[in-house]
Amino acid sequence: MGRRAVTRVLVLLAASLVGASARADDDSELRGMRIGFVPGIGAGVAQFTGQRPYFPSFVGYTVAQIEFLVDMGKWGGFLRGEFVSSGGGGRWTSPSVVLGPTYRFKGDGEERWGIVGRAGLVYQRWHATSSGGCDVPLLIPTSCQYYPPPTPPGTITDTPPVYTTTVDHIGALAGVSLEAPVESVFVAIGAELGASVDVDNANPGLAFFGQLTLSLSLRDHLREDETPKMPTMRHRFNQDQPR
Repeated sequence: MGRRAVTRVLVLLAASLVGASARADDDSELRGMRIGFVPGIGAGVAQFTGQRPYFPSFVGYTVAQIEFLVDMGKWGGFLRGEFVSSGGGGRWTSPSVVLGPTYRFKGDGEERWGIVGRAGLVYQRWHATSSGGCDVPLLIPTSCQYYPPPTPPGTITDTPPVYTTTVDHIGALAGVSLEAPVESVFVAIGAELGASVDVDNANPGLAFFGQLTLSLSLRDHLREDETPKMPTMRHRFNQDQPR
């Protein structure tokens, strides 16, 4: 191997070390645990299978949710409680719980755009009441339990019957979250797709769903060598001054 070849190998090795060092620096910015409770709202669609003739099989719905997030750099996790409602037209509602891991593909979501993938197990309790029962508001948690007044003996009414159904679903979902580079506020747009199966019936139906959400929460920055303070502009300005 000639001197020129050796030089070329050394140059390539140095370049790879520099790149590895840069990646390590990027990763070092992500080290340390970050936790938080993050509320959010959104919208989605769901497609149901199975024999439920009194209720629509395809609906649009709203989402009200709150997540407990743990971010340890590249890996993390989330626990989410949410309520979805398709309103008076769809008649479907569901509280649900989702638990799963997250993986950060890029950025920190604070000084640079962050891209975070997530997957999770989901439990849903879908409930529907046919038209003629109670109201089904959007975003406001309610199961629309309709209890008609008793009919006096010998009374004939023309009131159509009200049908209800409640089914428990277990499934999985996968999605991605885009985090905006804002220091004082956590802002993220999430997109998810998933499916769940009815575990109540011998011939279970399926639910396919997809949703978009916007999550928003205030940040609280804390340095290792100081007591907790609110992330005000003056506080950040003082940090940038030489000591």
